Amino acid sequence: MMLDQVRNLAHQMRLFGIHEACERRASEALSQQLHPLEFLRLLLEEELLSRKDRTAKALTTKARFRFRADLEDWDFSFHKDLPKAKIKELSELSFLHNLENPLILGKTGLGKTHLAIALGKRLCQEGHPHSSWRSISCSRKSRPPRPLAVISTTFEVSSRPRS
Repeated sequence: MMLDQVRNLAHQMRLFGIHEACERRASEALSQQLHPLEFLRLLLEEELLSRKDRTAKALTTKARFRFRADLEDWDFSFHKDLPKAKIKELSELSFLHNLENPLILGKTGLGKTHLAIALGKRLCQEGHPHSSWRSISCSRKSRPPRPLAVISTTFEVSSRPRS
């Protein structure tokens, strides 16, 4: 009875994470004899995770990526020109925190689109809308971007400060 009331209130308040996890967390709290504040903290963490997950799904759907790509799926045996350290650096979104725009250059078939989609998906997972990841256009008159790293003559990932 009490659990149903809590779930109904959570649903009315649009706390869908708490609504889904309430029964499971309540049984955990009873079995482990958790302090009421610890139980509340666990419920609030569930709500936060649920909201982050919903935001990531909505942003990914809105971005309409052409195909599914993850940085975890990157084939290092095929892409020998791009070291694991560079993929790790890109996956940590350091370019975003440094206010830089990545520029991915290379010949056909090297995985530029896969890398761009995987980075876009990672940005969505972190809650950054795809519109904040503007494309970089370089004309002959503009100076070339400051490189993050020159990977090789065939595959290059560069960045320049955002304007």
